[in-house]
Amino acid sequence: MADGVRSRYPTWPACVVDVVAALVTRFGYSPDVERIELKIDNLVASSCGQDLSGILGKIAGRESLQLVEQVLVEEYTVRFMSGKLRRFTIGAGDNAGILREVVADANEVHTHQVHLLSDGQELAYGDPVPESADAQIEAVLGSETWETNLLELPDGIQELLREMSNFDMLSRDGRKWADCGEFTDIVLLVKDLCIKEPTRGATVNDDEDEVQAEIIVVLKALIKKCRSPESVFRELRNEFGA
Repeated sequence: MADGVRSRYPTWPACVVDVVAALVTRFGYSPDVERIELKIDNLVASSCGQDLSGILGKIAGRESLQLVEQVLVEEYTVRFMSGKLRRFTIGAGDNAGILREVVADANEVHTHQVHLLSDGQELAYGDPVPESADAQIEAVLGSETWETNLLELPDGIQELLREMSNFDMLSRDGRKWADCGEFTDIVLLVKDLCIKEPTRGATVNDDEDEVQAEIIVVLKALIKKCRSPESVFRELRNEFGA
């Protein structure tokens, strides 16, 4: 059995191969076992050391596949900007995007409004949650993000973006642009442009004021042209090649 498991997952450590081979021997190779193998493969990709060894030890002692699957979960502590701590459970080795979705659902916001950070860096949502993030993850929700970042922008740009934040959504359902996740994306993009973007055709010695003035001109034009935060964000990216 071990040879079959090793042929399917040649990069697995021997301890993992032995545990999964024992499962196949006890329960046969079925879609349920295949699903467990995939979860363990995710776990191997994201964990090592004591965490992996501990979970493998629990797997070896379970009497049914259902009990095995119950072990293949991980719990994360997430800290919000308010200081509140919450625990969230996802499948062991699941992508960070799954944790992001769970946090979004719990807070009744769209997934793209949730930003998860570990050691000050946003998680890569297409990759498993790294073991380094086990201790605690910071969560920033969209409504918090744009207001916090807005304070770091020049006054003229702040004024424009605050005006935009109060625009009504086209759906006329009482929501403002600020309630849409894409508005957070606009503020973060403008912040990034203020730091990095030289005016087109400008030299590296041009004043920061020229960059900010160009961004203001573009934003004023987009306010007249665009009917939604999504279209503003798209046009900004096209305008500056961001």
